[in-house]
Amino acid sequence: FGYKIQKVRGEMVEQVKGKANNELANLYLTELEKRASWGMNPTVENWAKIGTSMGFMMTLGFNVSSAFVNLSQLPIVVFPHLGGKYGYAETMKAMGNASKVFMFSGTKRKQESIGPNGEIVENVGAAWSLDNYNFDAADTPKKIKEYKELAEVAKDFGQLNRSITYDMLDVHDNARSTFQKFNMFSGFIFHHAERFNRQNVLIAAYDLELNSLRKQGKVVDKAAKIQAAEDAIYVTELTNSGAIATMAPRLAQQGVGKIAFLFKRYGISMYYLIAKLTHQTFKGEERAVAAKQLAGIFGMSGLVAGVHGLPLFGELAQIHDMIFEDEDDDDFETSVRKTINEGFYNGLFNYIIGVDGASRMGLSNLIFREPLIK
Repeated sequence: FGYKIQKVRGEMVEQVKGKANNELANLYLTELEKRASWGMNPTVENWAKIGTSMGFMMTLGFNVSSAFVNLSQLPIVVFPHLGGKYGYAETMKAMGNASKVFMFSGTKRKQESIGPNGEIVENVGAAWSLDNYNFDAADTPKKIKEYKELAEVAKDFGQLNRSITYDMLDVHDNARSTFQKFNMFSGFIFHHAERFNRQNVLIAAYDLELNSLRKQGKVVDKAAKIQAAEDAIYVTELTNSGAIATMAPRLAQQGVGKIAFLFKRYGISMYYLIAKLTHQTFKGEERAVAAKQLAGIFGMSGLVAGVHGLPLFGELAQIHDMIFEDEDDDDFETSVRKTINEGFYNGLFNYIIGVDGASRMGLSNLIFREPLIK
């Protein structure tokens, strides 16, 4: 993709030339040129790769429970974000359908390859994925064929089979070294749980947008489907974080930053989403929608993970304890726990299941947190 990136860089430079006094345009150009340069030559030190791999292995490697916890992203963030815009009943129906579409996609995929007699098509083993469907087959249901444009656009944008997990571990489709294969197996469960999340959002957001267009009496042609697919990708990235290193903070792309930002890219994205919705609630064009989305995220995180799972609760607790360290017998979290009781503090998940999953599901302490074992 180097020549394509270079072509776009040239177009950006030409466009900004006519906006010499536009500070925002020049800021974008400076940032995107740095990302483009790294994208064409993504050098990552071996010691940084090893450090990231060891950090993952010591925490989430081969960890089934963490993969299960990752699924909480759908009810806590995705459901209220889509529900605030399209309605909660419609969103619940769309997300349920998206899960079915993903799970019924099969474990075979038709793949074109070059054989001795030219191009041939063969079936290869594959994990569940939207692009497993043969959208042109006569026996493919009409409803499934509706996702052809979504599958094509999502595949072009690298959305179907990538994850933050495999990106952090430098696992790619052509992994050959023993080191990469070990990383692939250690993050296998987490990777596919994230893929389920992402494709669920893709399909649900796509369906909801097309249904909204139809209700407005607008024509849903191929162009509308492609636009809906691109919008769905944006929602997926916004609610799940970017799955590709070129979209990560530049500090997290190599060196010490790559190790330091292990598990932090998601947290940064969630704080950005909350800040974005807060801004839109007061100054955006669709204030009512943003307010519903923001309130929904706070509400669902509080319901599932309790008060201590609310966004910024951990940060507020840390600030309080630093200021009043010598004045109170109990720290902030202990005081809150005593005041509202365990049920409200730990949330619905802990109350029903009886195990502590809420501390890992909430949207608090996403960047810094005290170690669980002291």
